[in-house]
Amino acid sequence: MAKGTLREKHELLELSLDGELTPRHLFVLKNIREHIRYLESELASLDAYLIDAMAPDADDWRFLQTLPGLDQISAAMILVEIAPTFRPSITSSTSLRGPLVSGQP
Repeated sequence: MAKGTLREKHELLELSLDGELTPRHLFVLKNIREHIRYLESELASLDAYLIDAMAPDADDWRFLQTLPGLDQISAAMILVEIAPTFRPSITSSTSLRGPLVSGQP
């Protein structure tokens, strides 16, 4: 039920639920829960689409994931933001000598 830091505050969470929920509260909570499930489903669908779209840049995508703090999605987002026609492969040996490192446009 509780996620993240709320797991550590389980007793406080239980106390906050003390009392009665009216039918109106239950209706609103049910709709919020359904909306969260819908949004989670949409995010999962977008993530799957984004990961599938990485096929042409698979080497660069995998390389970016070796950097600390970059997972599949963040690596994909970086590649999406860099137009493929304006960048060399980031895994190629010549890319570090290109204009992006030298500071020239």
